[in-house]
Amino acid sequence: MHVHSFLPLLGFSLVHLGTASHGAYHPHQKRDLQVSNSLPEAWSSSGCYTDSVSDRALSRDGYAADDMTEGKCIGYCDQKGYSFAGVEYGTECYCGYQVASTSSQTADSDCSFPCGGANGEACGGSDRINIFTNGVAGPVENPGIDGWTSLGCYTDSQSARILSTYEPVSDGIVFVRGCTEICQQNGFSYAGVEYGQECYCGNEILATGMPAAPESCDMPRTGDRTEKS
Repeated sequence: MHVHSFLPLLGFSLVHLGTASHGAYHPHQKRDLQVSNSLPEAWSSSGCYTDSVSDRALSRDGYAADDMTEGKCIGYCDQKGYSFAGVEYGTECYCGYQVASTSSQTADSDCSFPCGGANGEACGGSDRINIFTNGVAGPVENPGIDGWTSLGCYTDSQSARILSTYEPVSDGIVFVRGCTEICQQNGFSYAGVEYGQECYCGNEILATGMPAAPESCDMPRTGDRTEKS
């Protein structure tokens, strides 16, 4: 099981069969800055958004560098297949498939910290993130199939699984149809897909799991970015 460094609790898509603290960088005094007019192809600015260490607007991936620029962050996220990229606090870069519902757009002037590697570019602020997108649709939730109904996203962890049984899937590719078929064949009434390629089954939701925000389950399944897991 993999633990993603930018997401404290892994999202877990569940279906049922009926029946960081900031680094040492200290930006110059806040001032009016502009988004770069030479962003990578197909990418555009979405504006300035609220963000926090405990509840990231973009939480799937990221890194920090003293020479951060908008273009470098976008290039990093784009190469990994993400639809959104964001720069914050001058030197931080974050990636994701969608912006968290807890984040809201705010005034562009709130994102007034210069980028560490481009003094004239805006790289967010304190709890403010400049977000960019390439317009590519992220993965979507499968509402259920063949008698199974989606129960939404739940928290899960390696040490405290909410479904009791891991079921390997051929070729290492998990998606809702494949996982539910395996669970049903083995007599289970709950199925869950996680981390793009993992399938779990059980006959009850264990007390260690709690409902989570939909964007916590936005990782596309391995081999196909159209369906969430």
